[in-house]
Amino acid sequence: MGYIAKTCTIVTAVCALLPAAANAENDWIHLYPFDWQVELEYEGRNEQRGGFGSTQDSRYTQKLQVRQTGYSIAPQIFDFSITLTPTFMQGQQDSFLRTTQSDSTFLDYNVDLAVLRGSTLPFDLGVGASRNTGTISNSLGSRERFTQEHRSLNLGIKLPAFPMQLIYKERLQDHTSQSRLTSTTRRRDEFQQSVKWRGQSSKMQVEVEKRWFDDRISDNDYELLQQSITHSLAWGKNSNLRTRQEYITREGANPFSRFSVSEGLRLQHLENLQSALEYNYTSIEQNTDTEVQFGQYVLNYRPSKTSSMVITARGRNSELETGSELEFGGSMGIRYAKDVFLGGKLNFNLSTSSLQTDRQSNGSTFETVDASHTVPVTLIVLLETRAIEATSIIVTDASAAQVFLEGVDYIVRALSGDRTELQILTSGLIAAGDTILVSYSAAAQPSAEFNEGIVQGGISLNFDWVELYHQSQAAKSTLQSGSFGEGNNDRIEQTTGVRLKRSGKWFEATAAAETYFQEAGDFANRSDSYSESVHVQLSAQTHLFLSAGQIFFESDGQEINLNQWDVNLEWLPGFGLSVKPFVNGWDRQEATGNFEERLRAGLNLTWKFRKFDLDFDASHSELVTQNTDQTEDRIGVRIVRRSR
Repeated sequence: MGYIAKTCTIVTAVCALLPAAANAENDWIHLYPFDWQVELEYEGRNEQRGGFGSTQDSRYTQKLQVRQTGYSIAPQIFDFSITLTPTFMQGQQDSFLRTTQSDSTFLDYNVDLAVLRGSTLPFDLGVGASRNTGTISNSLGSRERFTQEHRSLNLGIKLPAFPMQLIYKERLQDHTSQSRLTSTTRRRDEFQQSVKWRGQSSKMQVEVEKRWFDDRISDNDYELLQQSITHSLAWGKNSNLRTRQEYITREGANPFSRFSVSEGLRLQHLENLQSALEYNYTSIEQNTDTEVQFGQYVLNYRPSKTSSMVITARGRNSELETGSELEFGGSMGIRYAKDVFLGGKLNFNLSTSSLQTDRQSNGSTFETVDASHTVPVTLIVLLETRAIEATSIIVTDASAAQVFLEGVDYIVRALSGDRTELQILTSGLIAAGDTILVSYSAAAQPSAEFNEGIVQGGISLNFDWVELYHQSQAAKSTLQSGSFGEGNNDRIEQTTGVRLKRSGKWFEATAAAETYFQEAGDFANRSDSYSESVHVQLSAQTHLFLSAGQIFFESDGQEINLNQWDVNLEWLPGFGLSVKPFVNGWDRQEATGNFEERLRAGLNLTWKFRKFDLDFDASHSELVTQNTDQTEDRIGVRIVRRSR
């Protein structure tokens, strides 16, 4: 009954607002046609786990969005936009343990005003305000209330030579939550203000921003000042000088200061000869003090249209509280391309580089924060740093908002040579292709002098239907002194592959095979991958997509075999209708006996007709591992009715 009553409330509100909006226009205010949109959505899920019973989830959503735009006198003088969005949600979860119900109510509004935005006067003014409120509760006593408010003021000064903007923003967030009726209420109450001045000419840009953060619950208040100036000067043909200075200081909670300068010079000496010089200086004062200087010179020469040569010299000096490190080196590389028989193209590259490092360390612990990694299809993430403290590892998503759990989303494995890897679990929240951030503590490397020489080269032969390629890299690292004594740490990487492609009037097919080998000291891994894909146009309205792949992975005593396949059909009969059935699956086998097998099939249907949208999704999935069996059925329906 609650669902029906709220749906009737939405429809009644729309009918009442339509005539009111139609009669609101008079001589001094002009309204554009009134916009409204109603959304009704249902989502259902049934999950069955072997030995744990079944769980059913259902959620109903009713959403209304109304928007009125208009202007006064003229659109260039004063225009406005007002949006109001109420949302109601109801949910229920049934499991072998309990039945819970939840109700949620959200109300959002947004107001934007612009004065003299399109006029010829030397200034304009923009005002914005929004408010988001919500209440979430369930039958077990959980309660959550939140309010978010944003306000902004933007003053633009249209000076021909140096246009400027003055921007004021403030944000209020009040959040209260309680996990059950007898638990302690937690509250978050924050207020943030910022003022930014920005000016820009054809050659220079200046920004100054001040932020104030007031945590009304905890002592986390701070003030932050950020200043930057960027200047660029161009002359001749493709020659320019670019300078940037930036200073940031934060007082209060987690204080720090940072100063950086970067200089970049590019010179076009001849039509086929150019050079670039770069210098960066950074100084950071936080828990530890850091000072880094970096310089690089690059010479690029193109003796012909098919060949090029690049010579680089670079150096870096780092002064840390854990010690210091001096690096300097250089490289030289050539590239060559040539058209060969039967319309093929030959590409060749060869480069060599050398790096000399002198490291002085006091042996203390250092921290790595938010190192970015992309999860491969093998679901194994190798951390680059040695001697990592396993208990210090923290893994989050790319926004650092979701913290993943060890043993649930991933496990930590220690490898030989003080290496560490993360094994991603498919039963968790991390998937192949995701970007994760990893933070950890590690022992600082001891004092040492060492050098590294790298030689790498590659060759490829590309025709319209086939491409053959090979890439190799060999690195030789020599430890000259230090607490480790003397020794070598050589590294080899090789990639060899072939890609095939054939196409016709109604089809397109591709196939690829690649082998990759890496060896670094006493650590080695190898992977062989194969993939195929076919796109068949069965008719003008029907397309079939097939793909499959297999990867064999071997590393430090681990052996993994991964197979995956995907079948999709797309049917477009017309009248805005789209029907897409699909089925896909994959299985993962390890030499230890661990395995995972997944199968998923479903249907996606979309219909867009005039002012009406319909989306329907249904899927069934099965997951089998050595420990448990799991099945899941999902269904979703979304209906949208628009005013125009």
